[in-house]
Amino acid sequence: MILYSALIDAFYPFDIFYPDAEKQVLHLGENPTRTDGWLIIWGGADIHPSQYGRANMGTHTGSKPSIRDLEEERMLREATKIGLPVLGICRGAQLACAVAGGILAQHITGHQSSHMIITDKGDKILSSSLHHQMMYPWEVPRFEVLAHSLPSRSEVYKGLTDYEETIAAYEPEPEIIYFPDQKALAIQGHPEFMEAECPYNLYVKQLCTSYL
Repeated sequence: MILYSALIDAFYPFDIFYPDAEKQVLHLGENPTRTDGWLIIWGGADIHPSQYGRANMGTHTGSKPSIRDLEEERMLREATKIGLPVLGICRGAQLACAVAGGILAQHITGHQSSHMIITDKGDKILSSSLHHQMMYPWEVPRFEVLAHSLPSRSEVYKGLTDYEETIAAYEPEPEIIYFPDQKALAIQGHPEFMEAECPYNLYVKQLCTSYL
């Protein structure tokens, strides 16, 4: 099994979960070559709105997509082309949603700390979630929401995304989504910020085993 990291030399906690996996960082212009593993796209700055078909209405991205925006989108599309599963974390999750055909709340505030989410099994677990954008997959032909925020968390976002009037109607917000056509598991939380054996990371590992 091989774990590819897109541009960033980081694998925790996956080096604990999968200690025997081969690991390789993909740099600019490189592509994955094997399919017996997955590509990991990590967190970071907001992705550019043009990548999900929207005009830039805020100040949190540049006037055009960054090199990282373009390279990670290219890597994700290449992974889909060769059938390599993708794990998107935070920014990586949002990129996976955008590439699948979803949209994002362009920029949100007030989501800078850990909070409880509800899994598809009905379990409440703590997520370390620091994201500045929010996934809305409702226009994607096929997707599966595997965890969402507590309904009360939705109050944080109301009135913050005036460029897209329909966004406020979708709640609670998805926190973990699987996109089968891209073989992409998109998770808003940061497993690398939490203990390897915490409930959130054990759930993420379970999902990786089941879906990737």
